[in-house]
Amino acid sequence: MKLLVNAPTGLQEITDIGDGGDYFDAARVIWDERTDGDLPDITLGGMERSNGELIFSQSRMDFHLAALKALSALAYQAQRAAEYPPMSDYLDGIVKGDTAQVQAYIDSCLAVKLKYPKPE
Repeated sequence: MKLLVNAPTGLQEITDIGDGGDYFDAARVIWDERTDGDLPDITLGGMERSNGELIFSQSRMDFHLAALKALSALAYQAQRAAEYPPMSDYLDGIVKGDTAQVQAYIDSCLAVKLKYPKPE
């Protein structure tokens, strides 16, 4: 069984649930196959319920796309953080006066930034 929900992130999602399952916030459920029948063909992200039917809403789609963009911004930050070298490498190079070690740290950071560019 599937539910169409407006998730807390702002995204619109299709969630699979078991027969006895439920979504943690029933107010966010737009379509429930158990009570509404099979989920019709939809444009994910832009659907609203009106008079028992799903209709496309450009404002809802705009909200969905903004949420995707915000999540992308968070994803690149997490990816970078996971691959940056430890700051102790930089500080160790500074304390020892080892310019090659400091430059290696900077080069590693720049490589991570190239690998995971900031979204626009």
